[in-house]
Amino acid sequence: MKNIIKVLIIFILVTSCTKVKKKKYLTFSGKIENPTCDSIIIKSFYKQKTKIIRLSEDGSFSDTLNVKKTYHGIYIGEFWEKVYFQNGDNINMSVDINNYSKTLNFSGKGVEKIHFMKEYQNTLRVLHEDKDIHNLSENKFKNVLNNDFLELTQSLLKNNALDSSFIVLQKKEIAYIKKNIEKTYKEKVYAKNILGKGKASPKFVNYINYKGNSTSLDDLKGKYIYIDFWDTWCKPCIAEFPTLEKLVEKYNNKNIQFVSIALMTEDLNAWKTYVTEKNLKGTQLLITKDKSFKEAYKVSSIPRYILIDPKGNIIDADAPRPSDPKLIELFNSLEI
Repeated sequence: MKNIIKVLIIFILVTSCTKVKKKKYLTFSGKIENPTCDSIIIKSFYKQKTKIIRLSEDGSFSDTLNVKKTYHGIYIGEFWEKVYFQNGDNINMSVDINNYSKTLNFSGKGVEKIHFMKEYQNTLRVLHEDKDIHNLSENKFKNVLNNDFLELTQSLLKNNALDSSFIVLQKKEIAYIKKNIEKTYKEKVYAKNILGKGKASPKFVNYINYKGNSTSLDDLKGKYIYIDFWDTWCKPCIAEFPTLEKLVEKYNNKNIQFVSIALMTEDLNAWKTYVTEKNLKGTQLLITKDKSFKEAYKVSSIPRYILIDPKGNIIDADAPRPSDPKLIELFNSLEI
């Protein structure tokens, strides 16, 4: 009996000593096709810690990170993705920069969290881009919103592959985003009632002009004015630039001006550099500390587009995007 007990004790000691320890780091690897930069930047949303990962000549990369359980930003040139990282995961990322949105792919241990984030981001994108939802009565709007977010929350709670810390953080974010969508709805209703067609447009005064002087809305009277609110971090804004540039060229000799207003008030030099590098056309302005014009139009999300007539009156306080065929239809109806 004593010999059996000794054997059991030795077995317990050996197995406890040989127990696999959980990795105290995350492995991040992959390949970037047609990169426009020589490195990937990882920024933690916790204390903004930064990690730079260099790309090999063929665009491949591999590194380890000691991370907090929180959101991180993956920056590849002008593109970026929000993900959730935690130690112990082994994430692989691949993408072709020439076709970013369609080729971006994540795989590996812990990828379920990233996939769920994509699911809720798609839900949000559909809600934000569905203009019809803003035409619903308040009760119908709330029913649609509550149903969509209920399904999203249930999907979160039913997914056994998700880490409990991630679930807690995600529930908070879902609630926050829902609140913002409700806020946007109220702003759209306000815009329709207060910023209706034919009403005098709010004005901006002495916004910084890329050419070195200042511009006010009154300086632009006499032509139709198509205004674009944007910022460098806004992927949907950047995605519209190529189409917007084509419109600027197409309507060069027409009775319309294209005005882009950047919201990056904190960095004049970064704005000038970005406009120069991207060769952005049209009238390029930087919003000043005076936010009254943006606030009057209730601009809480971007990109946002506004169309004003030659007399300074509103045609559409929430005009179609450059890529939306309805914009050309609107221009044609005005005989621009």
